[in-house]
Amino acid sequence: MTAAAPAVPRSILSDKFLAELRAIVGDDGLLSDRDELLVYECDGFTIAKNVPDVVVFPASTEQVAAVVKLCNRHQVPFVPRGAGTSLAGGCLPVGGGVMIALTRMK
Repeated sequence: MTAAAPAVPRSILSDKFLAELRAIVGDDGLLSDRDELLVYECDGFTIAKNVPDVVVFPASTEQVAAVVKLCNRHQVPFVPRGAGTSLAGGCLPVGGGVMIALTRMK
């Protein structure tokens, strides 16, 4: 018999954390509305689905580094996402957290 994997607790993002994210990527660089987040619940592998708590769209490597440092400081999980075309589910968040969408990068 196979034991079920333990549930991963969802992260709880504080208002302070979200404000710090907005300060890094700007208001137009952050999604937190549940309906908008559903677009990011899967990649090309549509069987596995996990909704992130927030998606950020950094425009520079400096912004990516600042977001990663902020997540680390607050112990918030994060996952990078490119175009979302993978068929492996590798860009899916585990337990919520921050998805770093790299589509604005030049």
